[in-house]
Amino acid sequence: MRGSFSDYVFKPEEFKDIPPPIQLDKSVDEYFNQIKLYATVLDIDLDNQDLKKKFFNGLLLENKKDMIQFGFKKLLNVIVDHLNRISSGPANMQKFQFGGLRQDSESIIEYYRKVEKCDKLAKYNGEQLRYFFLRELSPDNQIEARRCELELPLDKLIE
Repeated sequence: MRGSFSDYVFKPEEFKDIPPPIQLDKSVDEYFNQIKLYATVLDIDLDNQDLKKKFFNGLLLENKKDMIQFGFKKLLNVIVDHLNRISSGPANMQKFQFGGLRQDSESIIEYYRKVEKCDKLAKYNGEQLRYFFLRELSPDNQIEARRCELELPLDKLIE
């Protein structure tokens, strides 16, 4: 005779010894997806404090530091969104160094902040920063910058 339906239903307590995932070389999103799967299997709410600790313990060191600075008490989804936003920094830095960090549809202030952030890492002198900033402005803003005297300091130029 076949077993009953309840024989085939998985029971979270049977999986309590499964080790939580760790980030390793995965993006924060990929790691979070694994954490969500882990939480689902164990029938744990995503905002369970023990799950947050396991999430934290599995993060890369750099992301752990960012999570501590951002705040451990926030919702896990909010923490992940924050980590995703700031983890795009290295990609922006590479784009900045090789001329791919463009203004596109961003406001000039948003673009300037991104360039400033990259410059803090690259430590260019004022002229180099000015060159990189102006080079990748949208065509309309490049024309406007020429009209507004290119000799102005960048912070005055964007006002």
